[in-house]
Amino acid sequence: MRIEAGVVAFWRDLFPGSDKYVFLLGTFREPTCNQDCVAFFTISSQTKWASVEPTRREMVPILKGTLDCLDSPVSYIQCWRELQIEPLGSFRDKERSGVIMYRGTLPHS
Repeated sequence: MRIEAGVVAFWRDLFPGSDKYVFLLGTFREPTCNQDCVAFFTISSQTKWASVEPTRREMVPILKGTLDCLDSPVSYIQCWRELQIEPLGSFRDKERSGVIMYRGTLPHS
C-alpha cells in the first residue's frame, strides 16, 4: 500500500478489542527517536461526538458511498483524537501479516 494522505486502511485490534478504519496522513521523520513513522487519525461511525462541542468542529464527515468499506450513513475522521503514530517498520510488518489492510483512498482536490 502507498502511505500517503487520503489512504484509508482497516486495522485489526488497533486498540485492545477494537478494530478500526484509519485515515493516513503520510510519513514523517520522528525527531526524538530518529525513525520514519506513519501518522493517522481513526475513523468512527459514532455520531454522538458530532453534536458535542468542541469535538464536532474537529470531525470530518465521510458520506456513505464515498468508500465501499464505510457502510454507515456517515463516518467521521476524528481529528479531535490524539494524532496516532506508528513506526514505519512496524506498520509495514503489520501490513504484511494482514493486521493492516488497504481499503481505498478518499477523493481530494
